[in-house]
Amino acid sequence: MQRNKDAPEAAGNLPIRYGLRLVTITSSVTGILLAIAAVAGLLFGARGLYQPDPATLPTFLGQDAITLIAVLPLLLWSVLAASRGSVRGLLLWAASLFYVAYSYAYDALNPEFNVLYLAYIAIVAMSLYGCLYLLLAVDA
Repeated sequence: MQRNKDAPEAAGNLPIRYGLRLVTITSSVTGILLAIAAVAGLLFGARGLYQPDPATLPTFLGQDAITLIAVLPLLLWSVLAASRGSVRGLLLWAASLFYVAYSYAYDALNPEFNVLYLAYIAIVAMSLYGCLYLLLAVDA
């Protein structure tokens, strides 16, 4: 199996074709933006950040809570585990990035803009990039 010379030393046991440095950076920035967006949504969602529609407001607040409680820790753990050579961490990394892209796509495509619109665009773009990069980098 051929390995790229740019692949990190710690991830030497992973079946990857490309280095993980750029996708690690984008995943870290995605994690920071997720934390900012979720905290802002929980603090200011009911006070004007989100539309006060009783049918959708609980959904947005629930997504923010799940992002902080489950998704963000999973993303950060999987990046750390993959950098230490865990195949399970590598697969969960791609899965968590896919979930983030899928769940925040509504916010990015929503015609009702708010102050976090550019953050939503960046979250979706970087998580899609990271997910596709990891899926193409794995030497199946």
